[in-house]
Amino acid sequence: MSEKKPQNYKNHAKFIPVFHYIALPLLLVNFFGALFRVTQEISFYTLNDVGLAISLIVVAVFTRLFALKAQDRVIRLEEQIRMQTFLPDALKVHVGRLTMGQIVALRFASDEELADLTQEALDQNTSPNALKQAVKHWRPDYNRV
Repeated sequence: MSEKKPQNYKNHAKFIPVFHYIALPLLLVNFFGALFRVTQEISFYTLNDVGLAISLIVVAVFTRLFALKAQDRVIRLEEQIRMQTFLPDALKVHVGRLTMGQIVALRFASDEELADLTQEALDQNTSPNALKQAVKHWRPDYNRV
């Protein structure tokens, strides 16, 4: 089995080459081709092609969004358990104020820096991106969709 590249802020975003670089561009080419055909000849078939092209793009986008939403729910549960373990009682009562994006960002923080970054997120309403950039000891997530 190959070694995984150490994950950090700069390389944590995941792209699936077949999805991002092949399927989505092909769907867009198909859509613009269908639009071009409908400008050449308006018929039931060309309009149907445009509708089908739009439907395929919508299905592809929502398939990705639904997977991310399901994974976010699991991450929220994991992080709630982790926060109950590692946060001081004074912070635990305020965890409900964190946004979903902040919770996902805090997933990458080490146990040692979790309390400080959670406090920062609560006090300053720190953006998820800024929280990820503030992480010094990155906890990798190689399973994120």
